[in-house]
Amino acid sequence: MLHELIKIGETIPEVAMINTPDGLIFDGDEYRQWINDCLAYLESHYTTLDMNKYFKGSAEKACGSSSENYNNMMNILRSLLKLQ
Repeated sequence: MLHELIKIGETIPEVAMINTPDGLIFDGDEYRQWINDCLAYLESHYTTLDMNKYFKGSAEKACGSSSENYNNMMNILRSLLKLQ
């Protein structure tokens, strides 16, 4: 499942990146669904790891913001994959 979330996450810029007068932001239904799916997975498999908290922190600010939070979430997922 973690592989699948990363794979879907890699497609997010194609569907969630929006050009605004203030710059590029990430938003949209598919982005929100991916974030919710990730949160549910992390909550059920990595509850005790600090990375879960860091992911939640980025997820809370992710919609309507720049790529920084998206990149943080992807890096956390990739780090968790290395722990498996």
